[in-house]
Amino acid sequence: MERYGKVTLQQMLDAREKRVGHQRELIERYRLPLLCFTMNIAGPVKNSDRIRRGFFYGLKDMELQCLRTGCAVLHKEVWDGPTGNEAFLVIDAQPELLKSLACELEDA
Repeated sequence: MERYGKVTLQQMLDAREKRVGHQRELIERYRLPLLCFTMNIAGPVKNSDRIRRGFFYGLKDMELQCLRTGCAVLHKEVWDGPTGNEAFLVIDAQPELLKSLACELEDA
């Protein structure tokens, strides 16, 4: 049984504003690169059991890539809500390396 249904544009805009505010807080607190991991889901339903499984599969892959390359994840936070899943990872690594890893994951 699905926990969430359709979301409105206003809910998506509110979630985006909340995410941006939290990103600023984490960057200010840690002063290290921040990776915000989300999925871009078309349509009015942004979260379901199937979407959540895909999200956590991708997140685990990203964490394994960090481990493989020696990047330390210093802070991990996951939000699960009707507007979608979001993860915030503060990583002790060069920003260019993180960008490269994220692009590899996205392309795969």
